[in-house]
Amino acid sequence: MNFHEETIEELLDMYYQGILDELKILRIDMVKLVIHDERIDSTIAIDLKRAGIDTNSPGWYNSKFEKYDYQIDNPKLKYYPRKGFFQKEYCEFLITYSPFYNDSIQFNFSIDSIDVHIGEPSNLFKLMFNHIIYDDHSDGTWDMFQTISLHGVKESEAEVILEQALYYLSRKFPSDYNDYPEIITFYGEDGQIDHFEYDNDDSTELSYTKSQYNEVFIFYNEARRKHDPLSFYRVLEYFFIINRKSEFNSIIDYYNQDKNIDKLILDVTKIFRKDEEKLLAYLLNTLDTKEILSLALKKGLIEKETNEDLAQKLYNFRNSIVHSKKEDTNKFLLPGPLSSMEKDKWLPILEKLAMNCIMYFCN
Repeated sequence: MNFHEETIEELLDMYYQGILDELKILRIDMVKLVIHDERIDSTIAIDLKRAGIDTNSPGWYNSKFEKYDYQIDNPKLKYYPRKGFFQKEYCEFLITYSPFYNDSIQFNFSIDSIDVHIGEPSNLFKLMFNHIIYDDHSDGTWDMFQTISLHGVKESEAEVILEQALYYLSRKFPSDYNDYPEIITFYGEDGQIDHFEYDNDDSTELSYTKSQYNEVFIFYNEARRKHDPLSFYRVLEYFFIINRKSEFNSIIDYYNQDKNIDKLILDVTKIFRKDEEKLLAYLLNTLDTKEILSLALKKGLIEKETNEDLAQKLYNFRNSIVHSKKEDTNKFLLPGPLSSMEKDKWLPILEKLAMNCIMYFCN
């Protein structure tokens, strides 16, 4: 087929696999696509030029739509990549729970005046997230996906109502596998996490040396399995004092010369009294962070491409998910299903830092 002979309407219809037929099209041309989902009473606009969509590159539509920021052209929309969206007192998110795996469930209930629906994704959801069915970890259809939606909810209370709804689901549909209903980000090929690429260990060596710091592998593996930023951070914490080994050696050398035990205790105490942010900055200065700083700046996580700024911002993020200090109350992140946007930005940064620590201290 010569794609250049196809109209933009035909190419979009091919990409969306019939979804457009289920929606009301308000505008479709080379510049913009505007559609309305009558079932959920929501409208979105897609600037096709901004998204890079044209008749010359239909094979790249899925990657272009995945990178498209729907919030630019829909200022009242809150978009959560590979997870869901909120617009006009309506929100919808991907959900996973073992009792739903084998049955195409359609379940409705209410929490006060808020309608809750679990089942097949809405047509608007399918249109916005159509790129995920092209992922290698998808079966190419929407059959493996289910969503939970709230109708008539304020944005400020959406997260806590979702948590309440998940609780009621766990009571209504008890699991035989001891899992729990969960709002998810469909990572698929881990495109959302954006792992750094590492060189494969293609050596013929099959005999490794037991690391004296083998506990860190527990933290690292747990972080990779659960996409847990705090476990990655614990790898870094583990090496805070180990990273000051040269200072301990100097202190011991001085003690061996003058035998002044009081000075030794004082010098060692000074190392342990360093605040955590400074210890983190010292660690970052030990590691190769050039690539990490570049990505952190690109993601808007830091303002200056320095280890000191990265240490400050990373330490603040760590505090936001561990505890709420009085001076940081407004920055405290509740562990809710929609709080992972910041987490997803930090995950590749923390993963790379943890890997660098292991490669530097354990090899």
